[in-house]
Amino acid sequence: MPGGPRPSYDPRDVTALFDGMAATYGLMNVVSSFGFAVWWRRQCVRAVEVPRGGVVLDLMTGQGELCGSLARAVGPTGTVLALDLSAVMCRRADRSRRHRTSPPAGGGVFRADALVCPVQD
Repeated sequence: MPGGPRPSYDPRDVTALFDGMAATYGLMNVVSSFGFAVWWRRQCVRAVEVPRGGVVLDLMTGQGELCGSLARAVGPTGTVLALDLSAVMCRRADRSRRHRTSPPAGGGVFRADALVCPVQD
């Protein structure tokens, strides 16, 4: 194709989908997975070597369900950067991040497309 391959999704459609279901996303995720969603998140953080004082990038953070665990793992001198395409999900993740971390780890929640990630390696 001229100009490279066409994306298999339209970011506007994905944004609209997640903006629209944000109000029930957390509950539906837990219910529809029979609680497995909570378990796999715990397993994910345990399985990854998160260095104290390090930087963690949570792509497609959703409502920031991993932000609290990640912030505890990196500690008060670490940074948790959370990215999501949905502005509504980002607002919810930001509220969640501020309420769950004590003291809050550095970083923040940013609206961006994970497939065109603005964060350098």
